[in-house]
Amino acid sequence: MSGSAYLRRANRIFLPPPPVAPPGTAPTVAPAAVAPPVASAAPAATASHQPECAPAWRDVPDDAAGPLAALAVLPNGAAWAVGTTNGTPARTLVKRWDGVRWVQVPSPSVGLGNNRLYGIAASAPNDVWAVGAYNIPSSDGALGDTSRPLLLHWDGGAWRIVGSSDLAAAGGTLEGVTAIRPDDVWAVGYRRLPGTPEGAQGEGTLIAHWDGQSWRIVPSPNPGKIVSRLDAVAGTGPQDVWAVGSFAGGTPAVGDSGTLILHWDGQAWTQVPSPNRATWANALFSVSASAPDTAWAVGRSDNGEHSDPLALRWDGTQWRIVPTPPSGSHNGGWFSGVAVLSPQDVWAVGGDNPVPLLTHWDGRQWSPAQLPAGGGRNGLFGSLAAVAGRGPSAVWAVGGDRDGLGSGTRAVQFSDQGCRNP
Repeated sequence: MSGSAYLRRANRIFLPPPPVAPPGTAPTVAPAAVAPPVASAAPAATASHQPECAPAWRDVPDDAAGPLAALAVLPNGAAWAVGTTNGTPARTLVKRWDGVRWVQVPSPSVGLGNNRLYGIAASAPNDVWAVGAYNIPSSDGALGDTSRPLLLHWDGGAWRIVGSSDLAAAGGTLEGVTAIRPDDVWAVGYRRLPGTPEGAQGEGTLIAHWDGQSWRIVPSPNPGKIVSRLDAVAGTGPQDVWAVGSFAGGTPAVGDSGTLILHWDGQAWTQVPSPNRATWANALFSVSASAPDTAWAVGRSDNGEHSDPLALRWDGTQWRIVPTPPSGSHNGGWFSGVAVLSPQDVWAVGGDNPVPLLTHWDGRQWSPAQLPAGGGRNGLFGSLAAVAGRGPSAVWAVGGDRDGLGSGTRAVQFSDQGCRNP
């Protein structure tokens, strides 16, 4: 696997197939960590010893429309999630939390090719943006599909496609979006660099800005000689916006990939030094910021034989690696989403192939969280793609799972709903 191929964010909706037992052997047993062990009978609670009431993760029933890639939670508790439907061609998938369940909301797609949504952000209940890409099948089928950025907007009544002559001419894919204000929205991704032959490597960063009237491309650095791409964006204000991703063909050496972090100061996008843990391949897939001196970026590091989750923290001066527990899977693990609620309350999600990964930072260390058994089609196999919240006891994580029938939606909520203090 080359460094440039590693940059593909397949893990955005990465759903590994369930293991298949070789002929003549017993079926594969799911890892014990997925389902809690059977507990021995506990003594009945007494007046002097009541069970502690605390928030917990719970599965929220959903359908098998397809895996979810991104999530936005508003201050009023409303939540949106986007992804891709099952089937061929794939179509946009948008869901809204109605307080009881996730409900699919009609969303448009473009043309006859695949349409996928990778990012979502909201500044108000009637101002929500979703971004992704749609494919235009090639006329002869020999050169593959041509990707074009896709922008959808919710105005409180319906989702509509928003056009942009700038982005249509540039082509490419939008992976992430953040809404600072209704007239200050950023979307990031990647596009084919001018002059690059079809089928050849040569992708560059793509950043577009919405000023309340139109989307326009804003110049951004491209440090990689082969590929430079952005996968996520987040900000705390008009002069403090972060975009993260990866690049190949610069430093480290050609063939390797390194973390890429860009910052907007209100005037221009500039590259900010970012560390790499592995010597072979490193990439960042998500970023979250709660203050100018508090931001996290997460992704994956790979030494060529095994991959592990990667976490970086911004302290107002520089980005530093925060040690993460190594993957316990032979196939490797990664972080694909992060949510910073406070310096002592950070959630990261991803996968530890082939099971979901969910962990919490309390200001000192990471602690794995227990996911409920089951969920979606098959709660044993799959991954979580995104996490977002509005407080320490109101957090969502979404992704997908997979069995022999196809891909399903996975949505879990961390809350104290139904909790009663003794």
